[in-house]
Amino acid sequence: MLEERVKKILKRSGWIENQKIDITNQVKMLESEGYEVFEAARKFMEEFGEVHIIAKYIDSFGDEDYDEHSTCYEDMKYYYEHNANYDEKVGERTIPVCKLYQGEYIVCISESGKFFVSEGMWAEDSDNFWNGLLGEYKSGFLNWIDYKAGKKFQRCSKYKNEEYF
Repeated sequence: MLEERVKKILKRSGWIENQKIDITNQVKMLESEGYEVFEAARKFMEEFGEVHIIAKYIDSFGDEDYDEHSTCYEDMKYYYEHNANYDEKVGERTIPVCKLYQGEYIVCISESGKFFVSEGMWAEDSDNFWNGLLGEYKSGFLNWIDYKAGKKFQRCSKYKNEEYF
């Protein structure tokens, strides 16, 4: 379940709860690049596609700063074209669906609906993905060694996220 704070930020960024947007262009582009669009990716893109988040906060110096995250087709095209995925590391098909922190992290969703970044597993499902990014507590990640060893993902609960406004 999404935290209320997360829902507010997502709504401010173009998300409409229970929406199902047309992802025909994304699917065509992904398929032309060799991806097979599986159900978990389709569902995430239909619900959370075209969300462009500019989350503002006051940094440790007292200055206004921001984080930028996007699921927008135009922002993701580059990653589709360059086959940015983690298939081999994950052991199942993955598709890039989001860029975080101005492109510092490219997030891929797996067939099983888990979310991955270059360092490892970021979240077990879309609610945990958004809550860990925008909610009260930061998400960590399960590094590749621990992921392959079968360790259980645990959302970090001691580090607070920025106070976005």
